Amino acid sequence: MVNRSLAEISAHLIKYAEFVVFEVSNENKFGMLMSGLTLPIKKFKAGLVNLMQPIFYGFFIWFIILLAITFGVAWLKLPVDFLKFGSTLAIVIPLIFMILAKPSSYALTIVDTGKVKKIADNLIGVLGQNGDKVGLVLDAIELYELRIIERLKFYKILISGAWAFIIVYANIISKGEDGTESAISEVLALFPWVAVTWLVYASYKRSSDMLVLSIKFACKNAEFDLKPESSPLN
Repeated sequence: MVNRSLAEISAHLIKYAEFVVFEVSNENKFGMLMSGLTLPIKKFKAGLVNLMQPIFYGFFIWFIILLAITFGVAWLKLPVDFLKFGSTLAIVIPLIFMILAKPSSYALTIVDTGKVKKIADNLIGVLGQNGDKVGLVLDAIELYELRIIERLKFYKILISGAWAFIIVYANIISKGEDGTESAISEVLALFPWVAVTWLVYASYKRSSDMLVLSIKFACKNAEFDLKPESSPLN
């Protein structure tokens, strides 16, 4: 076991978990050098994919239902009203599936058990067989997590400030010569930028959740592996 401080072990675990969770190579010096560029990109990508997965799933269900209803109406020569009803149904059903989805369909998608095991094995390699220190490492990780949360709050304040600026700006324009029409056009012009910013924030938050939860599960996994088996009662 390497003699390291708790802060060093925790920092090492976070850095190692970043490479594992976001699948960035750190096997050589070139990979470590390029990680400063590739890691933020892959982190954003992982968060975005995980965030959009339920939406893509809902869109797929909507498309299949709408396609089936369209062909059914055409084949059975039903009135056009059936197509309108079917279009509404195609929207409602995916929403019901997404809202009432079973926990296992979304709770388990944020962590990869194989990656968790890899992080846990690395932690065990650092701590040796001293399972009593795993809990201390987990406590230290939670302190780092507070720093991540504070940063997310800062980003959220910036985005909220941008929305407030747009509302005030639109209100000022609406009192001008062109009135409300000009205000609406200005808001529509600024909206995509704020929407993209919010998407980046949401993806960053999701990827941060993926990282922190993977580390926490890895700590629990290491604690589980290092826990001595109780002897059976005679």
